[in-house]
Amino acid sequence: MAEKGTEDENGPQLNDLLHCAGDRVMFIKAANAGLPALLWMENSGLFFRCEVTDNCIFTKKLLNVSSGGVKLTDDSCSGKSLSCRYEKGHFNAALVETLAEGLENCQGPLAGPLRAGLKAVIKQESIGKRFPYLPSGKEGRHVAAVIEKAVLLSPGLLNKKIIIAEQDSWLTWGYDYFFRAAGFNNISFSPEECEETLKMALELQAGLVIARMFMPTRAGGVEFCRRLRGHPETRHCKIIMCTGCQLAECQEALDCGVSAYLPKPFEIIRIPALAAEVLCGSRYDYPPAE
Repeated sequence: MAEKGTEDENGPQLNDLLHCAGDRVMFIKAANAGLPALLWMENSGLFFRCEVTDNCIFTKKLLNVSSGGVKLTDDSCSGKSLSCRYEKGHFNAALVETLAEGLENCQGPLAGPLRAGLKAVIKQESIGKRFPYLPSGKEGRHVAAVIEKAVLLSPGLLNKKIIIAEQDSWLTWGYDYFFRAAGFNNISFSPEECEETLKMALELQAGLVIARMFMPTRAGGVEFCRRLRGHPETRHCKIIMCTGCQLAECQEALDCGVSAYLPKPFEIIRIPALAAEVLCGSRYDYPPAE
């Protein structure tokens, strides 16, 4: 709801300020449109007030830290803020979808403690204890580290519903084992077919679909992406496309809204890490749907 002549808590008058409450999608759209907007959000036990102005300045202020929230290096961070400029139509959604991504160009007393606090928490956790079923080698440690960071940036990520369009028994076993070893709790498999996968994505309200570029049906991966993006209830679902194509051949799928593509050959153990990055908003080969 937009209000004219609304007074900010710090005093100045804000004209046509769009109050988004906790709706991050509405706030991101307003930011890209160059409209002044206000968002109240929580991430990892930290409570923030976010604001964008009509001259494309983003401000993020820490209001409070819950008892179980991420511990920052500076205990007196409440009330501090950070800010940055952005180009109209190119607002970095990670600034509100994650805890500490997208802060490279931000300035202000909150920026440093937020980055340092995130690193400290990641370092404190024991990866081996959190992920005992991942391989103990370099690949397993890499996947675990990515998952650790992603969960801190996006709490609840491991409960997101994931659909994998795969029917090969050996591959489904590999996907199921490594995703569950990485902590994901809601993995479903669908036929490698556009209609059935679309139907399942809609029914489950999936957060991520992993599919092949070439599905063994008339409607292939590109058409699948178009139709998933075209439905109002699945348009924000993330998509990872597995492909043996060259980069130039992948462009059509990227233009349809694929979040990331995975060139073949690939090791299945790496896919949970890529899924975590895509789900928490720290990686996009193409911007998400508006």
